[in-house]
Amino acid sequence: TRNRWRDANLYSVATMSAGYFCAYDSQGNLFVDGVDGSGSFALAELPHKGAALQSVTVNQTIKKPGGMAWDGKYITVGDAGVSPSVVYQLSVSGSTANPVGTTTLKGTTSVRQFWIDGVRLIGPDYDAPVGFWKYPAGGSPTKTLSKVHGYGAAVSAQPSGPPRR
Repeated sequence: TRNRWRDANLYSVATMSAGYFCAYDSQGNLFVDGVDGSGSFALAELPHKGAALQSVTVNQTIKKPGGMAWDGKYITVGDAGVSPSVVYQLSVSGSTANPVGTTTLKGTTSVRQFWIDGVRLIGPDYDAPVGFWKYPAGGSPTKTLSKVHGYGAAVSAQPSGPPRR
């Protein structure tokens, strides 16, 4: 029989010893954040249909890699090492990423993963309530799910029509 499954491609880049989070932009480029050998923030890009990760210089200090997302215009990177947590909007040109905006998530200690839904950002604060913030304005949460504590965020499609039984 023919084997339908293959081993996944493994990608690495000399400037990153561990990857944390990733996100695609609208062109199909994959961005990965992580740390270098000394524990400092690192960012890499796998261009659409590319064969190798490429290091991206980020002109913004980020203490600890946080979640990543495409907001429709910019690649966003969270800093989970500052309190309150911050999400940066980065404009990437070639091998350089420059900050063009900052979203401060007041009242948080470590939002490590988040989801952007148009004009709102949803993210669980580590071992604390899930918060909803205006995006890209940030500030204080507009809503919290106080009985839900978490680490990560996921999106799933809501089926249309009545619920199945």
